[in-house]
Amino acid sequence: MKKYLLSLFILFLFLGCNSDNDYDAQNGLISGGIKDDTALTTLYEKVYRTDANSSYEAIISLVESLKNLNQTQNQINLQEVQTKFKLFVLEQKKLEATFLADVLNDNFLDTLGYMEYFHSGKNSDLVSELNAIFRSQTNLAEALYKNSNKSITSLEYTLFGEDENISSLLNKMDERRSHAGLLMGEKIATYSKLIKDFYINDESFLNSMEVSTSELLNQLIDSSYKLKEWRIGEATGIVKKYEGIIDKKKLEYYKSNFSIDAIIMILQTHLRILQNGLKSIASSAGATTQADAIEQTLQTAITLCKSFHAPLEDSLNDTKVKDLYNIVNVLQQEYTALIASMNFTQKIIEADGD
Repeated sequence: MKKYLLSLFILFLFLGCNSDNDYDAQNGLISGGIKDDTALTTLYEKVYRTDANSSYEAIISLVESLKNLNQTQNQINLQEVQTKFKLFVLEQKKLEATFLADVLNDNFLDTLGYMEYFHSGKNSDLVSELNAIFRSQTNLAEALYKNSNKSITSLEYTLFGEDENISSLLNKMDERRSHAGLLMGEKIATYSKLIKDFYINDESFLNSMEVSTSELLNQLIDSSYKLKEWRIGEATGIVKKYEGIIDKKKLEYYKSNFSIDAIIMILQTHLRILQNGLKSIASSAGATTQADAIEQTLQTAITLCKSFHAPLEDSLNDTKVKDLYNIVNVLQQEYTALIASMNFTQKIIEADGD
């Protein structure tokens, strides 16, 4: 029996090596199928480098507004900071949806985790920890010693409370709280600059069309899974773990009510990846049908998201949320079909972030 299985393996290997796509023994991928040499460069320039720069510019603009709020805690400054926070968060979602710096350089393995604590067990303690810090007399820089206390998640609570109105927040926005927000913003900006500088200066993404395309597709599968399960399914009680339990606090930006905006930005970034190189790469490898299906699904999901007339936080009982979950589930399956049709290997998805 073992000899029979070995013979079959050798036969399949022989057939694979003599097909139109030659087997690359060094990296385990099928090479020779992708014929578009310029698409990867276009994708890197128009998406990765552009988004890294835009995200950095957005956090720098936010930090400047945080400085104004730190000097004068009034309604105009607070509303300006809240607006700038939203702009930055949406830019950050672009970066996160396609993030490959951690694959290209081990120094970035934990960077996104340090920047934001959504879907982390540590997130549950942040509100009580921050309230204690805001009341404390301890040196602020020392009090904010944890990475989680200087994250985007913490900055959101600092600037919005837990979905509080502007009057309530102004009563709490003393000099210590506004100063804490500034320190958080400055720390986030240091990470953002590291990412920007890496993408601008590093070109290892362009070294191998096959390897980079495989890594990108796996990232898009991972992103679509987390979009479906973490950003939609858990708060609505669709997923098995929280079946039947609706809880808006499981949404990514429930404190600021920006969750649907973040979802739209993630989907739009997937579409930009497709339209700025990935579709061309897929087509050159004979996977036009799969790429077209993904493009249509993305457009359908974006249209559905834009049809919500209230924040997602107030719409969890709407049947359109289940529809969105199902559409993103189809999207994930279509990415799996694309990666298979291009003869790449799908990685195991990280199923739980707690």
